[in-house]
Amino acid sequence: MSILALRQHTIRSRMLAAIAVVLALLGLLGATGLAGMHQVNAIGQAFVAVTHAETLKLVELRTAMGDVRRFEKDVLINHDSSAEVAAYIGKWTQALGAASGAAAALARSAHADEAAAAQRIHGLLQQYAGSAQAVFKQVQAGGLNSAPAANKAMAPAKVQVHQAEAQVQVVQDALDAQARASSQARESATSRAE
Repeated sequence: MSILALRQHTIRSRMLAAIAVVLALLGLLGATGLAGMHQVNAIGQAFVAVTHAETLKLVELRTAMGDVRRFEKDVLINHDSSAEVAAYIGKWTQALGAASGAAAALARSAHADEAAAAQRIHGLLQQYAGSAQAVFKQVQAGGLNSAPAANKAMAPAKVQVHQAEAQVQVVQDALDAQARASSQARESATSRAE
């Protein structure tokens, strides 16, 4: 029946219909590719806005925690110079504030594992600060007359900061999982668009 209907049309109208079908299919193919490109772009933008930004915060946290530990050691090593101790305590306080701020920023993540670990880091840093400040007061008062004695007095604070450092790895693992998921989503969207 369709062959009879097709024979009723001129060659010109049949050719125009064939061209229209080819153009429609080409337009559909282009629209599919464009939709795929938009999806890949959205995945990339989400990665930059969330995972990459949180990774930069994690770098900031690691750097600040390294500074905290370095200035802690400087306070203990220079126990016999009150001026140097005071200067290093000031630097330690700044680094601790930066670490706490970065942990608090990471705690606002929409990803539960990352946010929970960052909240634990923030809490552990607060506990560490209280324990360390008590030792620093003893160092400033001259109650700890050697670096080994001051280092030994820091043992409880070190337990807390080591626990915080372990939680940093939990945050790193969560960010790695987010990056893998984003990469898989991008590859999937790309293969669908091909």
